[in-house]
Amino acid sequence: MQDHRLTLELGKDGEYRFLDYMDVVTLDADGDGLSNDYETAHACLDPVLPDSGLDPDQDLLTDPCEGDSDHGGDNDGSERHHGRNPSSASDDLALTLTMSRGPHNKLLLNWPDALGGNAQVDGPYFVYRSGSLPLARADLIQQWADGSVGSSDPIPACSPCFYQVRNTRLP
Repeated sequence: MQDHRLTLELGKDGEYRFLDYMDVVTLDADGDGLSNDYETAHACLDPVLPDSGLDPDQDLLTDPCEGDSDHGGDNDGSERHHGRNPSSASDDLALTLTMSRGPHNKLLLNWPDALGGNAQVDGPYFVYRSGSLPLARADLIQQWADGSVGSSDPIPACSPCFYQVRNTRLP
């Protein structure tokens, strides 16, 4: 893998001046087109496994490890798809849920498109449950692909139980 580096200097007169140009060979142990340095700098990537085509944060955008750049709770891909700004938490949307009991006393969580602004919040969806707040990444109980509108949970051990359905993974 080869990078080209051009070095410029900004002079006091506001003009750029050419300083240097060189070809730099960078290592890419897995041959996936991402340098070892880049993959090492992003914890969700592996420099020895070809993973350039993966999207570990599942936001369909460029930063492989950060699904919600503005930390507002709505994934960047969903925001961009619906004309919102992935860099501004003020326009993030949350899913509106309904809860009910289903067969065998399972708890049913539903987020149909017709409810609230749900049609403007794309998946995938991550369902978290815990007996205490705040919820954490380890509390993930289910993951659903985009297009899903509900989840069920057998009688949980916690009482009370706190649930959250998000379209980004918790950090």
